[in-house]
Amino acid sequence: HIDNHAVYKGEVKNPVFISAEPGDVVLFSSFMLHSTTPNITQESRWAYVIEYMQMDKTDPFIEAPYLVVAKDGQSHLEYLDVLPSSKNIINRLKYSNLKQKIKAALFPA
Repeated sequence: HIDNHAVYKGEVKNPVFISAEPGDVVLFSSFMLHSTTPNITQESRWAYVIEYMQMDKTDPFIEAPYLVVAKDGQSHLEYLDVLPSSKNIINRLKYSNLKQKIKAALFPA
């Protein structure tokens, strides 16, 4: 792990390089194994991460603030410090087990 992110140290077979120019947008699932080349410029490289899911299905280990853009099927803009699912023990166990399964798949013993 680096900064609480799973890191794969193995060799990736048949990687696909995606070329992007400044201003381009690249979209992919966070479950897709991905990386980036080193930034060899003096400029900052920006990334914007969006997760779209039901509020009762969220990862309780992601830190606040949380931006809510829809509620009850309607547009709704609000920042929350605590998600309704954050104290749900079933949700916490589900995400703990999921992280363990991903780690085991990436780093077999």
